[in-house]
Amino acid sequence: AKDKGWQVLLAIDTNGHHVAWFSNGNNRQGEKAYELFSQNNLYILNNSANPTYVSGANATNIDVTLTSTNLQTYIKLWTNLGEESLSDHKCLKTVVSGNKISTQTIPNYKHTPWNVFQSKMERIQYADVPLNSELDIDNAIEMLTNTIISTVKAITPKAKITNKVKPPPWWSDKLRKGRRLVRVKYHQLQRNPSENNKHEYLMLRRQYQRELRQAK
Repeated sequence: AKDKGWQVLLAIDTNGHHVAWFSNGNNRQGEKAYELFSQNNLYILNNSANPTYVSGANATNIDVTLTSTNLQTYIKLWTNLGEESLSDHKCLKTVVSGNKISTQTIPNYKHTPWNVFQSKMERIQYADVPLNSELDIDNAIEMLTNTIISTVKAITPKAKITNKVKPPPWWSDKLRKGRRLVRVKYHQLQRNPSENNKHEYLMLRRQYQRELRQAK
C-alpha cells in the first residue's frame, strides 16, 4: 500500500499497552506495535483515555485506529462511542471527510427502446462514400459507430444512482429493535451494575446474538 500510494485506515486490536494510545503504561507488546507503526509512518488517531476494552473489572486501551499520512488530513472525527457492541471491545468511530452521499445520472440501458433505435437508424441518410482504401473503411466505420452511440444516448432514459451504502438483505426491523434494547440495557447496567441488570443484559445480548446468526 505504501509503495502504491494507497490511503490506508486500520483498526487494530494490539493486545498491547502504550501511552501513545492512552494506556496507563507500556508493555513489550505495546512497544513492538508502536515501533512498527512508526516505521511505516502510520498516524495514531486515538485521542481519548476512555477504555476501548472492558471485561468485568478489567478496563484498558488496547484497540488502536491508524491512518496513513496521505489520509490523515481527511480524518474529520475519531471517537470512542462507548456503546454496547456484543463484544468486550468498544465501538470506535472514524469519520473521513468527502464521504457524503452523492448522486449521479447514468444511462439506463435496460430500458432502451430498441424498436425506436432501429427506426431511427433506418431513416438516417448515409453519404455514398467510396471505400477505395483502408483509411476510407476506417473512416466509414468510425462514422457509423459514432452514429450508433449518439442515437442510443439520445433515446436511452437516465437513472440516478448514489454512493449510499444499503443495509444487508438480512437486516430487519426486528434486529434493529433488538440491538436498541441491548444498548439500552447496557447503559442501565453501567449506571446501576446490579445482579438483576447484569442478568437481563446478558439474556438480551444472547437472544440478539442468536437472532443475528439465524438471520445471516
